[in-house]
Amino acid sequence: MQPGAADPNTRAPNVFSNDWPPQGNPNPSGSGDPLAPLLSYFSQGLDTLLRSIQASQMTSHDALMKEVNDLCQQLNVSETASTAQLSNVQSRKTRKQYKFIPSNPGSLPTRQDKQEHHTFMNCICMHTLTLLGITGYRHLHTVKCSLSQDEVDDYEKETPGCLAITPANFMVDCSRPRNSPFNKDAGHIFADDFLDKITNHSWYARANIPTRYRKHEVIYEGFMSHLASIKSHFRVLLAQEEDQGRAKQQKDLRLQRSARSSCKICLFKLHLDTIANDTSLKRHLALVKDLGSQGMSSDESEDENTRTISYTHMYPAWRSRQLGSLLWNVDDVAAINASVPIGKCKKSGTQLRVRLHSDKVNEEAAAPPGLPRNCYDAAWLAKLSQQQRCELRIQDRDYNFTT
Repeated sequence: MQPGAADPNTRAPNVFSNDWPPQGNPNPSGSGDPLAPLLSYFSQGLDTLLRSIQASQMTSHDALMKEVNDLCQQLNVSETASTAQLSNVQSRKTRKQYKFIPSNPGSLPTRQDKQEHHTFMNCICMHTLTLLGITGYRHLHTVKCSLSQDEVDDYEKETPGCLAITPANFMVDCSRPRNSPFNKDAGHIFADDFLDKITNHSWYARANIPTRYRKHEVIYEGFMSHLASIKSHFRVLLAQEEDQGRAKQQKDLRLQRSARSSCKICLFKLHLDTIANDTSLKRHLALVKDLGSQGMSSDESEDENTRTISYTHMYPAWRSRQLGSLLWNVDDVAAINASVPIGKCKKSGTQLRVRLHSDKVNEEAAAPPGLPRNCYDAAWLAKLSQQQRCELRIQDRDYNFTT
């Protein structure tokens, strides 16, 4: 077949047939479109992206719904708690209103009923103060209003000689609940005496207590209600006493520190005077001046009758035995000088200090800097850091303690 000639076996396309290639296909030979793989790739990518977006939306929706459910549960719990709190408040209001005894049974208390109840409770308070023997609850600390456990046990066991509650010896136990056996018995004793006083002795006649309040059980309930106020006053007094006790301890501690500091200064001056007036010790005057009051000890106790101070001597941890021996020698000379009274009258204040030696060491005593090497304890120096030794400014020489 010549080039360009038609193949006789090839069937010509029918105009009315469906065998024509698709529109836009420039290749009539039936080969694939080169853009088809690219379009397929983008189509698959779009499908994957769509599925990812849908999955993300579902996850976000589930998380959002979970948060909504949690908020709903919290709101329900809060609403339940608020309802319960409101119920408790209403219940307390109901109980508070129940204390009022209306003049017309079955009806709500009127203003007049509340005023009469207030007057009745004032009488309860006045009678309680009368039985306790005080003019106000700020004086509760002056009467017995707290029982020990042994006293409670003896009372409940009715041990012979135990506490007895009477109108003449009335007491309550503010350290225990109102419904304790002791306080219940005190309430009944109070109710009997109060009823007797207003019925047979015309007490609180000006208050004009209504008849509905002149009953043992009503008076008992009124007293037990008032006992809560008494216990509240008692707790306040206890707190004030504890605060005063702590304040007193702190004040005593400050005074003690101040006194010890003053005694150390006085002792330092005494040492200086003793050394300056003693020929055998005079050459140590410069060293003792360098020591200052830090090298002295403080007084711990004083005998007012003999005007002597007796205390256990505590050695500063930094001080060497040689330096300590020198100061003991000064103490002995000072004691001998003070033992002979000179003048027309005896000097006021403490005259003699009894210094008892011991093995106690004061680790917190501050060391004066700039002393000779043998004034410091060798074991104490070994524990110091290089920086601490530099700050101590130790003289690189030994002091001659030989007298």
